[in-house]
Amino acid sequence: MKRKLIWVFLAAAVIAVWIHSVLPGAVSGQESGWFTEHIVNPVWRFLFGKPISEAIVRKLAHVFEYAVVGMLLGAAFRRNPVCTFGLGMFIAVIDETIQIFSGRGPMISDLWIDLGGVAIGYGLAWAIHAISCRICGSKNKSVDKPIDGRLCRRENGEWKE
Repeated sequence: MKRKLIWVFLAAAVIAVWIHSVLPGAVSGQESGWFTEHIVNPVWRFLFGKPISEAIVRKLAHVFEYAVVGMLLGAAFRRNPVCTFGLGMFIAVIDETIQIFSGRGPMISDLWIDLGGVAIGYGLAWAIHAISCRICGSKNKSVDKPIDGRLCRRENGEWKE
């Protein structure tokens, strides 16, 4: 059940990313402009005494949304880096391709920013796993182990697929 829930959240995150890519440039600009002006800049001005540019907020949004995707990919593929980064790159390429059809220009730099977000999310997935293993202790620690070509996990002292 837990694994199915991870896949549901992953699908929802990818759909949310792609929906934002479908928005025309004017609508996307309006959305990020409003978010920057009403939410980010008041906090940023309070903390640092000056506003932050909308361009930086847009790039940080890429990092954040792909960090969520990377964390979910890391959990879905049991922290397998090849699958996580491969599918993360595929999602980012589709994202940038969608922008061609919505009148916005795809950018290679956005692909790198997206992949950086996936790396951050992947690192968070590893950290959460390590912390949970530390908290649970070595007896109940779930460890992935290949058995007969399948990736299995120890649960209650037994290896299960």
